[in-house]
Amino acid sequence: MDEASLVARIKAAEEANECQGVVDAMREGASNASVAEDGCNALWVLANSNNNKRIGEAGGIAMILSMMEEHGESNADVVKNGCGALSNLACNAQNKRNILAANGVSIVERMKSTWASNEGVQAMADGALAILRN
Repeated sequence: MDEASLVARIKAAEEANECQGVVDAMREGASNASVAEDGCNALWVLANSNNNKRIGEAGGIAMILSMMEEHGESNADVVKNGCGALSNLACNAQNKRNILAANGVSIVERMKSTWASNEGVQAMADGALAILRN
């Protein structure tokens, strides 16, 4: 499936509050930075007390971290959106344990260092690290 179709699927799934649909589209377009950026943003938007568990169970945490590792060196918005999503997801105790077990802190730290001059990335990374280290 092409980039535009995957991005459209992500947006439609976000609007329908379908966490699994977002993660599935991200998985299908994992090699595409635009899909990563939009997918991480959608999960950030969806990550709330009603959806945090669902996103974790759908594989969203692993997908965010994977996208950050694959595209984070070249796309600051993937990192910013991913850190925002991780911050919200970590409010759920099981998600926080899963993020920590998946080396989430080291991934966020590495991306923070990569984008040291980007204020948006720095703010979101600092927020994610504060929650994960608490």
